[in-house]
Amino acid sequence: MSFRKNHLAVAGILFAIAIVLYVIGFRSGAVAVSVLAVVVEISAWIALFSDRSEGSFPGGKS
Repeated sequence: MSFRKNHLAVAGILFAIAIVLYVIGFRSGAVAVSVLAVVVEISAWIALFSDRSEGSFPGGKS
C-alpha cells in the first residue's frame, strides 16, 4: 500500500475510528485519533507538493 496513493483511505479509516470512539463515549480518544488523521493528511499533501518525480500535481498518471 502506497501512502502517496492511499492517504485519503488512511485518513478516512482514522476518522471512522474517531467517530466510533466518540459515539461510545471515549471522547479524548476520538480527539486524539482525529488529530492523527489530520496530521496524516497534512503530511501526505506536503509530500505530494514537495515530490515532483511523478509528473504534474495532482493526478499524475503512473
